[in-house]
Amino acid sequence: MKFPIVFWAACCFFLLSTHFSQANSPVFFSFISDDGRYNFEGGFSVKADADVVWSVLTDYNHVSSFISNMHSRVKKDDGNDLLVEQDAGGGFLIIQEHIKAFLAIHEEPLQSISFNDVSHKNFQLYSGVWHLQPDSIMGEIKVTYELQAKRDKSTPSFLTADLFSGSLGDLLSETQREISKRQLRKDKNTIEKIRKSSTVIPTVSAMVSKTVVQGNTQDPEP
Repeated sequence: MKFPIVFWAACCFFLLSTHFSQANSPVFFSFISDDGRYNFEGGFSVKADADVVWSVLTDYNHVSSFISNMHSRVKKDDGNDLLVEQDAGGGFLIIQEHIKAFLAIHEEPLQSISFNDVSHKNFQLYSGVWHLQPDSIMGEIKVTYELQAKRDKSTPSFLTADLFSGSLGDLLSETQREISKRQLRKDKNTIEKIRKSSTVIPTVSAMVSKTVVQGNTQDPEP
């Protein structure tokens, strides 16, 4: 059974080295605050398949399981256009406040997700976009995030510029971490399938023996 073992080991090595030969690079971002207007641009690179990245970015109903202090729920799903209710909490000690939004979302599968708050409950403007940029040379995907926001009188006072930029930086870090976790889970499942299927792959010696029997080879008569 040497052939299946070697084959299985090679596949395992390929999968693991493809996605985890190097640690993910840190997130990056820039933030500009000007008279109540916020402009945030950031992102990260991650060694993962595009479908895994997409599954995390569009997992609206379970975002609270991997993003701190954030809850969201799909209220309307019309293919690539959705309406998502989002609630982000924050504050200091026992004083807690929440930022609520109804995001009109448009998806371009495996490419981009644009969103715009149509409720204007806490911001005059809250609009942004996620982009996926595959890098075949590096074997990773660059994910970028852009957001423009403008405060109004209903914007919670605790949401200072520093807290706003810090929370968005955490959003990127936690999203990157969840993508890596799901990619690892996917690779483990793939390896397990290969391991199970390798048990039915005939060995080289078995294939040769079978060919000899079917051909009924015999030594030529003198």
